Amino acid sequence: MDEVVLGGRVPIHEGFVRISEKPGLGVDLDYDQVARGRERYEKLTYRKRDDEAEMRSRIDPDWRRILPRW
Repeated sequence: MDEVVLGGRVPIHEGFVRISEKPGLGVDLDYDQVARGRERYEKLTYRKRDDEAEMRSRIDPDWRRILPRW
């Protein structure tokens, strides 16, 4: 996908991103690119992932997704 942040990637200085005092963390978006991304998303024929089926078909037929109890 094309860049949606005008001016390219946010620069990293000595391992840190400098945060601007401007609204939006100082990032300006290319709203034409954002709209194009939205159009591509709307054209997708699938949206739901089925990781359990993939694991069963490719890795282990007995695999089950078990969520941890916290």
